[in-house]
Amino acid sequence: MNSLEITLSLVVSIGLFLGWVFRNKNRKIRSIYAEKITALNAQLETNKKQLRKRSTALDRYDFLKYNLLEALVVQSEIRL
Repeated sequence: MNSLEITLSLVVSIGLFLGWVFRNKNRKIRSIYAEKITALNAQLETNKKQLRKRSTALDRYDFLKYNLLEALVVQSEIRL
């Protein structure tokens, strides 16, 4: 083997090794990203359920009835 063949094979070997390293690193990053997205989607669904629950409770709340009762409570802090 002459020096050109040795150099060429060394460069190809290093290139293949670096390609393998970067591919594995990319897979790990994608895996971590997928886990984070899954967790965020689960949190989002939980928050959506909580919003629906609160919205339903607000729809059932009779604002006129309860606010009038609270308005009739004597408030000593207010001076007329």
